[in-house]
Amino acid sequence: MEIKQYIGRNYNRYLMDYIRDKDGMPVETTKEMQKRIKRDYQLMDQVYKKQVGAVPDLYCIMHSNTSSYGDNANVSSANAASLEKMFKLNSNREGFSYNNRKSSPYDLTRLQLQAWWYTNHLLMRVKDDLPAKEQKQIKFVKGSQRRCKKWQLVKGRRNSNRI
Repeated sequence: MEIKQYIGRNYNRYLMDYIRDKDGMPVETTKEMQKRIKRDYQLMDQVYKKQVGAVPDLYCIMHSNTSSYGDNANVSSANAASLEKMFKLNSNREGFSYNNRKSSPYDLTRLQLQAWWYTNHLLMRVKDDLPAKEQKQIKFVKGSQRRCKKWQLVKGRRNSNRI
C-alpha cells in the first residue's frame, strides 16, 4: 500500500528507476530514491515472513534485462545493496534457461514459461539453451510419482526437505 501513491497506470518500474513525472523527469533525489528502495525491501521481508514464513532464496527482479538491477547506475546500486543481503540468488535476465558455475548468483538468466507449454516443449527448450557439447549429455528420465507425492505445499512454496 505504501507504493500505491507512486504507481499509476503507466508506471510499472517502481524498483527499476527514479519516480518520474509525466514528462519523464525525476521527482526525487538520489537519497530519497535510496530510502524508498531500501524501505520497499524491508516491507518485502516483512510480507514474506508473515505470509510465507520465510524469505525465499531466489528473487526474480521485476524487470529483467536492464543493466544490473535498474535503468540507472544509482538505482542499480540501491537495489544491489538490499537484494544481495536479502536473497541468495537473483534472476536478472530472461530468454534462456542456461546458467553455469561462472554465472553470478545475482545475474542469472530465466526462461519465461508459458501456460500452454507441454512438458516436452519445456524440456526441449531447456536442452536447446545448453551449449552444443552439453546437449548430448542430457538424458531425460520419467520422474517418480512416489517422490512427487512426498512434496508438501506450504503457503505458496514447495518444501522438499521431507524427501
